[in-house]
Amino acid sequence: MGDISDDASLAVSELVTNAVRHGTRDRLVGARPVELLLIRWNRSLLVMVTDPSGEPPCPGVPDYDAETGRGLQLVSGLCRKWGWAPLDTRGKVVWAGFSLEDTHMEAIP
Repeated sequence: MGDISDDASLAVSELVTNAVRHGTRDRLVGARPVELLLIRWNRSLLVMVTDPSGEPPCPGVPDYDAETGRGLQLVSGLCRKWGWAPLDTRGKVVWAGFSLEDTHMEAIP
């Protein structure tokens, strides 16, 4: 999956950073920790990050002078599709899907 490894690595970094920064802010004792799950199927990769917060991820309006706040826009531009879902126990999972087919462009003769 070398063709998407850079994009997937950057998305992992952004999603884990968001989970730690925002998802564990008011963490209760015994809450679900931040977890990273990677699932490869055929020519696709699903990146999932869980955190104990039930608050949905909120893509912000980019402030081009700020050092933070553009992570979800970046993830959106890197992957085929992203989203989130609440977990049955507590917390949420934020995911990003990648496909090798998206990275191959036909050469122009």
